[in-house]
Amino acid sequence: MSMNRQARIAALIEHGYALIDQPRADLDRYSWCASLPLEVIKHTHAMGDLRLMPFLLRIDPKAPWLEALAENLEEDDPILACLLKCPAGEGQLMHQLVNRIIVHIPFNRSVIILRLYDSLVFQNLLTFLKPGHLASLFGPIEAISFPFQGELITHTPPEVPPGEHIPAFWTLDPDQLRRAYNTKDIAKVINWFQWEYEIKHWSHYDDWAATVNRISQAMEYALHRYGLHGTGDQQAFARHTLQYGEHFHLHTRMQDLIDALPLRTEAPGGRRGYRDAVFSLSKTDWAAIAAPLY
Repeated sequence: MSMNRQARIAALIEHGYALIDQPRADLDRYSWCASLPLEVIKHTHAMGDLRLMPFLLRIDPKAPWLEALAENLEEDDPILACLLKCPAGEGQLMHQLVNRIIVHIPFNRSVIILRLYDSLVFQNLLTFLKPGHLASLFGPIEAISFPFQGELITHTPPEVPPGEHIPAFWTLDPDQLRRAYNTKDIAKVINWFQWEYEIKHWSHYDDWAATVNRISQAMEYALHRYGLHGTGDQQAFARHTLQYGEHFHLHTRMQDLIDALPLRTEAPGGRRGYRDAVFSLSKTDWAAIAAPLY
């Protein structure tokens, strides 16, 4: 159920801060956006185009644009990417954002922009980061809330098990970096799923989040169980998981097809060509694959 106007205003004031995804937000669409006091998130040592970085907005309870901003939260594509609650103050919040959005990757000496203010990126991070790593992501931030179909979906720091390390220097190892980059592939499968099944609005955020998790798990299974390294192959495997269920690949027809895939010389045990090979399956094959195994 969508929030009413007063509830949206109260939520903005309670959080105190918001992030705007600069490359995606069409600020020219609304005249009141010109008066927003925006500050770009930037690092003194970061290289690159600052137009790729998000804006930080401090929510002023007395600002003339507050009601317009609250009304905008009701739209399908609101200006705000997320709301942030950080009682520690703007200085600590900015420091935390700079050191979590701009991520230094020691193993290949690179710097990436981690778009954790994007709901899909954040949901994907939840599928593979341990509680200690997530707690380090939040730091002084007490809540991150994402607009979703007129609602606000709030995430808070996780409980960290005793003895689990909370890293002070926040980075991603090679496997975590690979899974973070998978977000763009998950987005493609989500878009296909919504188009295929004519989903204009999700019945609940949990349904959307569960679908994201299923896609992520299916892509990981395709990689580690069958050696499908190609993102196109992993996307196809994930689509078939959504269409035919988690066990579709156990059907003898699918097992024979996967076993016949050519090996990848650059990845021992890996295979390629799944996406193209499935075109050889007939409607009868797919009907049999979709049938319950037991």
